[in-house]
Amino acid sequence: MNNSIKPTKEQEMIQNIKKLYSEINNQKEFCLLLSKEFELKPNSIRSNWLSTYYSVPDKFQARVVEILQKTIKQQNNRKKMKSV
Repeated sequence: MNNSIKPTKEQEMIQNIKKLYSEINNQKEFCLLLSKEFELKPNSIRSNWLSTYYSVPDKFQARVVEILQKTIKQQNNRKKMKSV
């Protein structure tokens, strides 16, 4: 019998955000990018969304993941360009 509790969709999304955010090279610059996207202060993004509790509002989570993925892809492309 499997007694493990399956994480909710929101918990999975937050775990994905945490993992992707940890891969961002310049997190300060990324917070600035999100602050422009969502018209919020960078410190508010960093403190409330991307710190200890990862409290990204539900309505913004999908967009944050999208921006994280795009940023990581750009980072990886820059690394490839430098190694050539």
